[in-house]
Amino acid sequence: MASEKGKKSKNGLISGISLLATISILLGLVLLIFPKVSQNIIIYTFGGILCLLGIVNIIIYFQKDIKEGLIGKNFAFGLLAFAGGVYIISRPMFLINVITIIFGIVVIIGGAYKIQIAFDLLRMNNKKWYFFLVFAVVMITLGILILIDVFNGNTTALMRFCGICLVAEGALDFVTVIVFRKMKKIFLNLEEKMLENEEIE
Repeated sequence: MASEKGKKSKNGLISGISLLATISILLGLVLLIFPKVSQNIIIYTFGGILCLLGIVNIIIYFQKDIKEGLIGKNFAFGLLAFAGGVYIISRPMFLINVITIIFGIVVIIGGAYKIQIAFDLLRMNNKKWYFFLVFAVVMITLGILILIDVFNGNTTALMRFCGICLVAEGALDFVTVIVFRKMKKIFLNLEEKMLENEEIE
């Protein structure tokens, strides 16, 4: 029973990593091939959603009676959301800078996670551990480069660089899936042995 749960848990983990890897590669290719278009889509979509959210909340406020209006905060929230949307559309670099910082942090966190995978593989005497360690260091370095803005405001180059990072991250995730699938049998055998030992005791 526990073994079956272990199988389902590991299969779910592998499927999740595979899905994230596919999304990462596809998104990375879009940023790499269409950097300017991607930038505009991000800006106008995010700004447009905020503006729409603001308008909807303002309409909801005026549809309510006075008592409900006093209790609720639809008008204030709607006004702020609409103003935020207009600001993002009129000042696109603000959103690009925020997204860049978030993306750089995510890349660094991903690199740190790969370091853990490298040491996990080392502890299991897997010969591929150094590959993950090297790649992790590279990803952390790329994340730092994104944060310090080595492109000096060149958003097209930045979008392409982010695209390369996403493709590389996705490719390594697929390698991780392959390694996990090979190691899965070992994990399951260890679990079965542990269960047998517990039953004997």
